Amino acid sequence: MLHLRRSAKSLSSLGAAAFLASLVYSPDAAAQACDPSTLECSLSDPPNSPIRVESNEPLGSTLDTGWFPACDPPTVAHCGKTFQMKADIALEPLGGGEGATPLYIVDLSKKPSLQVDWPTTDAFEISLKPISTNDAKFSIAHTLVPNLRLWLDLAPLVQTEFRLDATDLINLIPGAAFNYSAIGSETFSPWGFEPVTVNAKGNDLLNSKLFSISTTDLGITQAGDLLTGSLSLFATTDIDFTYQTTEIQIKTANPITAPDGKTLLAMTDANYLELYVTVIGEMTYAGTLDIKPGGSLDSPVSIPFAIDVGLDFPVATTQPLPVVFPGQILHVPLPNVFVPSSFVDFGAVDTGNKVDKKVVIDNTGELGGILEFESSDPQFTTGGITATQVGPGQTYDLSVSFRPTKPGQQKATITVKSNDPDSPEQTFDVIGYGQGDPLPEDPGNNGGSGGGGGFTPTGGSTTEDSGCGCRVPQGTNGTSAAGLLAVAGLALLRRRRKQSKRA
Repeated sequence: MLHLRRSAKSLSSLGAAAFLASLVYSPDAAAQACDPSTLECSLSDPPNSPIRVESNEPLGSTLDTGWFPACDPPTVAHCGKTFQMKADIALEPLGGGEGATPLYIVDLSKKPSLQVDWPTTDAFEISLKPISTNDAKFSIAHTLVPNLRLWLDLAPLVQTEFRLDATDLINLIPGAAFNYSAIGSETFSPWGFEPVTVNAKGNDLLNSKLFSISTTDLGITQAGDLLTGSLSLFATTDIDFTYQTTEIQIKTANPITAPDGKTLLAMTDANYLELYVTVIGEMTYAGTLDIKPGGSLDSPVSIPFAIDVGLDFPVATTQPLPVVFPGQILHVPLPNVFVPSSFVDFGAVDTGNKVDKKVVIDNTGELGGILEFESSDPQFTTGGITATQVGPGQTYDLSVSFRPTKPGQQKATITVKSNDPDSPEQTFDVIGYGQGDPLPEDPGNNGGSGGGGGFTPTGGSTTEDSGCGCRVPQGTNGTSAAGLLAVAGLALLRRRRKQSKRA
């Protein structure tokens, strides 16, 4: 979600869309890991809350076991067998209802960060900050919830089918719980493009009784007093659950679809970016379900129906299940450097004399600025300073000197190179008027030599626009009457590209 004021150099919305659509990066073009201390790139601040998703919904479709013991051929549902069972088994959260333990949790932690580079003035390059530690976590916790159908054939006494859905069944079971749980968890690298697998395995089949209930509690009364007994169901699973991130969606940019991939965002003139980010992933699972009924029915003849060996059924997703994380706004600090928007006038100065003027270089951005200075004429120098830094939201007082060596109007261009993303090179003009006789040339004066410098905060305020920090600093215009007369009628003003921000 970006609400950024454009500079004259910024792309129009249609032009930006066409430009970005035309550029595709291959995975081997991934950016190098960002070192924020260089001030040549930036990392997003930590998200306000963990990037996390959880679900209490049943997982996928239920498993239909079909009637068992099965008939031969299996197309026949009932074939004179005294007792048959059919179960639909669902994987559901432990506890059920409000307050249930989530069936799955994918927690990417608060470590994921975006890296922003600006190698050209056309677009920002956005990539994923490499993270080597396994701070993210994928957890599974499920139970088995059965819906039952029972077929009883005691002709001529009774021949009927009983249907017991899970809600009715749980209300009849003493203690009201299906006694099964399978739990597992694994850690992984936060962005999660590499798949992570959790094995959730229950106890062995004989120690995995879901429930046991009497026919009286079960409500099987059609056969009157001739039918008594109990029914139990044993079931267990051994399932591998796999989560994998498939893409990082960034609003107004193409998604990132690989850990070493990157995307482009149209260049803009701002103090920071606010990127609306949504992580999209998917989950699959595959394994086995073992199920075994137990108990017996007593009628005129005893009907045991325990199966000595459990029946194995495959369990698997038919297609990946989408995992969509809540959107996050990730804040990215940027440098934003301003130079004077109008010329600096030194007025009339005797040849050989020197006059200094303070010129304010403004960094309204939230990331420190790197500054380099160069003069086109050695009569105008930058006080021996050729490079320095200016802190975020601070100004740098650049001392510019005029020492004319010849008479007449003099003019130079001061070039300021910086780490400003959309304007890495800016200029402003300086003018003056030399009075007196010309001086001998000084071969050692190169106009821009010197070194040193550092942070020189002098305050300043920031006026924020919606979605960005955009500031309109004042220009430096130390004009004098003599200087204005000297340049009257001359179109010597060279506007730098950021002048539109002061419109």
